[in-house]
Amino acid sequence: MSDVLTALTQLAVSVYRERAQPKHVAPEIFGGFYGSEDPVLQMGMHHPSMFLIQNPAIRDLAEIVFSEPDLAHLAAREGDLDPMLLGPRGGGRMSPAAFITGLLSAALLQMYYLQLPEDEGTFVRVVLDGFEELRRAARGELIRAQAITGIARATLPKGTQISTPWGVIRPAPPVSTEQIHDPILHPRTTCILAESRLVRVRFDRDPSPQDSFGELDAEPYLYTILFPLACALASKETAKPVVPLLTWSTLILPFQIGFGYGMRLSPLTSPAAVNLGGMIEDLEEWARIVDRSHTPSVDIAARRLVSASSNFMDRGNALIDAVMVWENLVGTSSEVTFRVTAALAKMLESDATKRRALRKHLAKIYGIRSRIVHAVAVDTSAVDDACSDAIDVAVRALRVAYGKGREWLELTSEERADNILLEWP
Repeated sequence: MSDVLTALTQLAVSVYRERAQPKHVAPEIFGGFYGSEDPVLQMGMHHPSMFLIQNPAIRDLAEIVFSEPDLAHLAAREGDLDPMLLGPRGGGRMSPAAFITGLLSAALLQMYYLQLPEDEGTFVRVVLDGFEELRRAARGELIRAQAITGIARATLPKGTQISTPWGVIRPAPPVSTEQIHDPILHPRTTCILAESRLVRVRFDRDPSPQDSFGELDAEPYLYTILFPLACALASKETAKPVVPLLTWSTLILPFQIGFGYGMRLSPLTSPAAVNLGGMIEDLEEWARIVDRSHTPSVDIAARRLVSASSNFMDRGNALIDAVMVWENLVGTSSEVTFRVTAALAKMLESDATKRRALRKHLAKIYGIRSRIVHAVAVDTSAVDDACSDAIDVAVRALRVAYGKGREWLELTSEERADNILLEWP
């Protein structure tokens, strides 16, 4: 075993030093590569390939590594297909040499996205850690992977980070500003959300392997809504809450060669990025509250608030989304307008006189929303004002609702409305 680790260390050192030497890089690796013009993502896609994967030492080391008893079942077999590595995001067949190359590729990618020290010692450590994960995978154990998500429309001061239940948010790795990039069609990654996850993988030589992972092995995509929701609830301007855009994601298995990137549709307009530096504490607190209290009964409210706050092109649709937040929270089957607006007014205003005025104003917003739904012309400025007010109410109502905790949120919307109208002081 010590000989294997020594040989792997020597290879890692050799590859790192070779990579550091000046070499020709293919031109235009950024423009349109893999269908994205985001410079941070472009560099991430290109980063692992910046060493010679045809290094003959890789094949030699693979023969040593996969002669080990606990890894021998992954070795090449005459007449058999290479094992397919199956993980939460699919899989691919990998030869012994591909596993070694994967250790090197994954180490470089982790160093890039996690912004680990760019030095030989760090690279060797990450490669050796990845090898230990490969041994765990071969034994059928859970392995540690890195889930990486790109965030646009939000920045952080250098040296700061935000800790959330869904991972740690840091400024994106620096890239050259000279790359061709269209910020309107392709919002630029400005922050990275990174989470260390325990995942299950398996190896299968069958010509047509069947994926047999259960629900616990599926990727937790709910954070793509809960994180922007937490940002909205932490915002100082409730009528214009901060809602970052999550644009892409990848899962780095520590010994995989080749990485798939999931891309999300981006709006056709992207406003200037908002600096989150002044709201780190509030955002961390709301992230904990949202993660602790969220329940499927308010999925619609969470998603519609994010949608309403992100829609800068169609304020009418944003208004419709914001009012749907109201209805998902305290909607009822009868006297919808009055009961919803009355429940919201009582939820948000303690003074009786101001409460009556607020209920009337909410009913007016409801009326504008209904006219839009029924294709009745409404003045643009009236729609814009109603939209801002509806989002403001939605944010403040969700703050109260999530503050009440999971048990209260698990009530039906009608039960929540009854609870507010009949039991709240």
